[in-house]
Amino acid sequence: MAMHIPTTPCLHEYAREELVSGLPVDDVVERIHGALRSNDTGNRFLAFFLNDMEERELFHQLGYSCTAHYARTNLNISKSKVYELLQAGRSLRKFPEKVHGDRSSVLEG
Repeated sequence: MAMHIPTTPCLHEYAREELVSGLPVDDVVERIHGALRSNDTGNRFLAFFLNDMEERELFHQLGYSCTAHYARTNLNISKSKVYELLQAGRSLRKFPEKVHGDRSSVLEG
């Protein structure tokens, strides 16, 4: 099942800019919020694709016994965080409107 996950303006907009101190307060606040949105978007993508790996058992093709083992080994994610992401990925599939709606209710931090 293909699902379009839109990107929102976030940190990647600033990727071409250097990390510079001394910016005006409005620019600093804008970058802080952009970084937060980038983290949220990254977590949603991670949750979605880890769940896809789990549902399709793609971890076997990579030589792992489960998605959690793959994620802990290759992504340095704690076991509890992996299961949180897998649950969020299931929610994204079950409730695709969460992708467009209140993202904080699907995944926090």
